[in-house]
Amino acid sequence: MKKARALVVAGTAAALGFVGVPAQAAIIDKGIEKVDETTVTDQCGPEIPSVEVHNTGTIAYLYRTRGSEGFAFGSFAGSLQRTFTNPDTGRSWSSTARWFERDSRVLEVSDDGEVITMLVRVVFSYTVFNEAGERDSFDRGVDVFTLNIDTNGTPVYLDDDEVEFGEVLRQYGPRTTSEFCVDAQRFTVD
Repeated sequence: MKKARALVVAGTAAALGFVGVPAQAAIIDKGIEKVDETTVTDQCGPEIPSVEVHNTGTIAYLYRTRGSEGFAFGSFAGSLQRTFTNPDTGRSWSSTARWFERDSRVLEVSDDGEVITMLVRVVFSYTVFNEAGERDSFDRGVDVFTLNIDTNGTPVYLDDDEVEFGEVLRQYGPRTTSEFCVDAQRFTVD
């Protein structure tokens, strides 16, 4: 759950900044996870049937309970290097992401108490490199968005079933990167 939650945000990417936590917050879990995994995505249609994605890096996490309901609030800091390869052409491109994410507050709790909507802030940098390893484009900034978390009716984050992206509320900073499938086309097919 921890790595999956952090990787949901890795697509948005982020690094840096820290905001204090109230004194009554109790640490319930913390650690560092190493990432070294390869997956295949087929989201780019018939022109690019699949792209192999190799991720390496680290994600540090800290969960604290806050407030009278005792919900878990997470903080994550990560660094992720990714290599994207088109197995049909053998061509590839890469990216680096650094981010710091912090759950800010619970905006809403469903009537049955099963789902909470969490306000999240991410500070990040994301750089894309072409096939020759030269910097192609970058995103840097702050994103503020919501996550919908299925809590199974308990504040204990370890039994949470699902994290679903909600909506982007604000975005700050320069953004020059392309959509994933646009990059796949221009770096591995054209």
